[in-house]
Amino acid sequence: MRPQEEREGEGMPQGLEGMQMGVIAAAAGCMCVIVCLLLAYVIWAVMTIMDTAGAAHTPCADDSNIWMFCLVAVIVMPVAGCVINLLSRMADSVGIVIQMIPSVVNLVIAVWGMLLWANMTDECMSFYDNDYGNLVLLFKINVVLLAVSAILLVCVVCVGVAALTAAVSQGGGGTSRYENIPDSVPESGQSSLTEEYV
Repeated sequence: MRPQEEREGEGMPQGLEGMQMGVIAAAAGCMCVIVCLLLAYVIWAVMTIMDTAGAAHTPCADDSNIWMFCLVAVIVMPVAGCVINLLSRMADSVGIVIQMIPSVVNLVIAVWGMLLWANMTDECMSFYDNDYGNLVLLFKINVVLLAVSAILLVCVVCVGVAALTAAVSQGGGGTSRYENIPDSVPESGQSSLTEEYV
C-alpha cells in the first residue's frame, strides 16, 4: 500500500487538514485584530474624555454637553452593564427583566445623542471642532454606534414579537398538539405492529 493511500484511509486527506488549520489560523488572526482595535478604541476614548474635561464647562456645554454624553456612553454605560449582568446572574428569578435594562438604556442614550447632534448650533459645532476635535470625533462615533445598536434592538424586538404572535396563533385554542396522531395500541393492550414482527 502506498503512503498516500494510508493517509487517506486514516480519515481526512492531508489537503483538508491543512485547509482547516489555515481557516482556524485566519479566524484567530482576525479575532486578535478585532480585540486590539477595540482595546485601542477604549484607551483612546478614555484618554479623550480625561483630556477634554474642560469642555463640560464651556458656554456651548449649556446647549449641548457632548462631553457628558461621551462620559456616559464610554464609561458609565459599560460599568452599569457589568453590574446589571452580575445582579441578573445572582437573581435568576428576575434575570430577564434585569437584562433588558441595558438595552433600554442604550436606546435612550442613542436618542439623546441623536438629539444633541441634531440640535447643536453651527457655532457650537465649529467651537468644538476647533478646540476639542477628538471629543467631537468620539461623540460622532458613539452616536453612530449607539444608533446602529438601537436599530438592531428594535429589529430584534419586532422579530421576537412576530415570532411570538405566530406561535400563539398556530398553537392557541387549548387543544393538544398530539390529537391527530393515531394510536398504535388497540384496546386489548397490545400493539398490532408488534404482533406482526414477533
